[in-house]
Amino acid sequence: MIRLIRLFLTAILFLFFVAGLSIAQDNARDTETETINNFDFPVNPDWKYTSPTGTVLFDNGPPFNVPGGGFGGADLSLLESTTLGMTTLGFGHQVSAGNRIADDFVATEEWTIDSIVFYAYQTNGGIPSTITAVNLQIWDGPPDDPTSTVVWGDPTTNVMVLTEWSGIYRASETSPNSDARAIMKNTVAVGTTLPAGTYWLDWQSDGSAASGPWAPPIAILGETTTGNALQYTGAWAAALDGGTATPQGFPFLIYGTAAGGGVIPISEAIEDLDNDFIPDKLGQVVTVQGVVFSPNFQSSNMSYYIDDGTAGVNIFLFGTPPTYNLGDEIQVTGEVAQFNGLTEIQPADSTGIVLMSTGNPLPDPIVLTLGDYLADPEAYEGRLIAFQYMTMVGGTWPAGGSATVQISDGIDTLNMRIDSDTDIDDNPEPTWPQDIIGIGNQFCSGGCVDAGYQLLPRFYTDFLPPGTVPVELTSFIAQAADGVVLLNWTTATEQNNLGFEVQRQFENDFVTIGFVEGNGTSTEIHNYSYTDNNVETGTYYYRLKQIDYNGRYEYSEVVEVDVQAPVNFSLAQNYPNPFNPSTKITFSLAVDSKVTLKIFDVLGQEVTTLISSDLSAGVHKIDFNAANINSGVYFYRIEAAGVDGTQFMDVKKMILTK
Repeated sequence: MIRLIRLFLTAILFLFFVAGLSIAQDNARDTETETINNFDFPVNPDWKYTSPTGTVLFDNGPPFNVPGGGFGGADLSLLESTTLGMTTLGFGHQVSAGNRIADDFVATEEWTIDSIVFYAYQTNGGIPSTITAVNLQIWDGPPDDPTSTVVWGDPTTNVMVLTEWSGIYRASETSPNSDARAIMKNTVAVGTTLPAGTYWLDWQSDGSAASGPWAPPIAILGETTTGNALQYTGAWAAALDGGTATPQGFPFLIYGTAAGGGVIPISEAIEDLDNDFIPDKLGQVVTVQGVVFSPNFQSSNMSYYIDDGTAGVNIFLFGTPPTYNLGDEIQVTGEVAQFNGLTEIQPADSTGIVLMSTGNPLPDPIVLTLGDYLADPEAYEGRLIAFQYMTMVGGTWPAGGSATVQISDGIDTLNMRIDSDTDIDDNPEPTWPQDIIGIGNQFCSGGCVDAGYQLLPRFYTDFLPPGTVPVELTSFIAQAADGVVLLNWTTATEQNNLGFEVQRQFENDFVTIGFVEGNGTSTEIHNYSYTDNNVETGTYYYRLKQIDYNGRYEYSEVVEVDVQAPVNFSLAQNYPNPFNPSTKITFSLAVDSKVTLKIFDVLGQEVTTLISSDLSAGVHKIDFNAANINSGVYFYRIEAAGVDGTQFMDVKKMILTK
């Protein structure tokens, strides 16, 4: 028998040799064994992966990394077997062997999941697809954690409703033009609603061909680590590449709707995480909602600006436009576009714009120096901004019609665009200097994207006497956490600001409980905080009394907070949010606990670990400095294991804006 087995193996190896193949397969990994580099396709260095259009709630990462680089001009999921020393083409998750794979995602709010797309191939299975089944379980934690439970699905029911070729081949640098591994896109029907939190998908595939099915990992050129997925081959373990021993993730797409109707923050819609001056979601359809704060800058088309507190953006619609007023809140569904460097959202037609409410307060301008603005003009694109003590130093004030002039504070100079669709050109040139309010704008002719920055005033009333801008309080919030009240507030500008009296009302009148020093005169953003440790159960009201050096004062709005008696596990929203570059994360522990606090990006990849230690019961504050990471949306997740056996997990979203 041993002799027969040896003869059989010899025959198999001979066939592989004759065919010139360099692949080894067991039921766990489909592996490249050769390191010859035959890949010579010209890679476009400016290409970047974008999520498909539609109701995509979550995209775990790119299934390919070389567009058009595969067999017959198809897209290619290239294994960098020579360049990076990686060897794993695919991970086994086949029903026949009992193998499974798992990967996680973060639901940022309540999600109704309609379907999920997974990717798999069977070597030499060909086209059309040979995938016959996919079963799926959704866990509320890692499937290897005994405290995790299945919240949807089971390990046997076939929930696949569609399988088709994805237009992608999986191949190595040794055989980059191989068509042996045609990757199939497999859609499973889900139909469940999940609250916000971190979940794990655990799935398994079956097919009619002899090999696999195999799951190709996320493909990113130059990257050996692409995620934190798991593989089950008798026990759960990290899904590691066989050559580099680095953790891998699996591409998948989650389709459905969010509780907010799929509305995302404007800052997320226009984000540019790779800092290439092009929005990452260029060409994608998004839904945003914000308050109109400009006139229509077009006569025959629509060009309004809206702001939702996280960012501002231009809404552009070709053709006869609907009319909106200042303070109208509109919901816009349209394609992210770019015109001469300016990011826009372009609805397909007027049905993509829905009036939600009227009479809303307008955003306050962010007061800057010209130096502040010119240091990072992309950060203020589409936002209402203001400059103090400006003088026109170039160009001619228009007497009817549009014009571009130059303004200066004596140090720096900036273009200012006076648009004929405003009332500005119908009025006389003001007496300089002036404080000027306008929109951070861009017109980079010739197709460039990193120049042409300018100020776009909206009305003649945006020109104000010098020194008009006062202390600008942009936020004031109160949060109760385990017997204390945390007060946080932010100013965008300050003028002669001595400081803030913190006043509290419980049952009678407001009384002063503390004082926080101000920053005098400043055009920079300042964050302030105060902790009220002397509270009982009940409802409290707080306000700030902002006091100038000359004794003048004004009160902030009143904020309300309820203090609850029981001490619970909780995770507060970070403050400030959005932030740059530092923010504070506050959480409370009901009992002494083993705590981990981690930061993740939108792909679910860990950015950093802030805490991994034993902490005592009570309120804890952690400072997070994001100076070394790019702008964008991030998530912070806490996991606490109490000494009494209590398990606590929560996740929240935060926005870094640089």
